[in-house]
Amino acid sequence: MSSTKFICIICSEPLTYKNMYSITCGHVFHIDCIKNWIFQKNYCPKCWKNAVLNDIRQIFLDEVSPGYSGNVQSKSESNTIKVALKSFNNVLRLIGIRIKI
Repeated sequence: MSSTKFICIICSEPLTYKNMYSITCGHVFHIDCIKNWIFQKNYCPKCWKNAVLNDIRQIFLDEVSPGYSGNVQSKSESNTIKVALKSFNNVLRLIGIRIKI
């Protein structure tokens, strides 16, 4: 992923993509940090909203390779598809079938 670092505000240590836990307000911590915090205090250490142990949820993030473009087509792929569709439409027109793109 990007070089962005996520920090647990309780212990000031980096969070990893496999060790991120959130409470209902959306703030993210290490599991041990937030459990211990909520056990002693019933609020978020960042925004002070009420929180209980049952509010803790693991965050699941997928790490992707640099340069990953997902489902986005490159310009050349897109142009190739447009040319193929135009050609196919011309063939259909020649045999008397019309389609709308």
